[in-house]
Amino acid sequence: MQKRAVGVNRNVGAMQLLVQANISVTQKPVEGERRVLSGSLDQIVEDFADYARVGVNEIILNAQLDESMPGVEAMWETAREIFNEVSNM
Repeated sequence: MQKRAVGVNRNVGAMQLLVQANISVTQKPVEGERRVLSGSLDQIVEDFADYARVGVNEIILNAQLDESMPGVEAMWETAREIFNEVSNM
């Protein structure tokens, strides 16, 4: 992407990388292969760390809860937990 930006005279240093993704939060860790930003809170936080390591500046999330975490309040609590875990990355 950076090579293309340079090719069209864009300032690569001013570019930011943004990811928009669905997350699927489960109570228990997903074993074996799993989709990025899915699984337990710890697995999702590790995915955030991976994105930070490759230079992602911002992540916009669409939360999806499994049956074990019903309701809007559970969604907000999970969002708060994720925010608290990743806000110092």
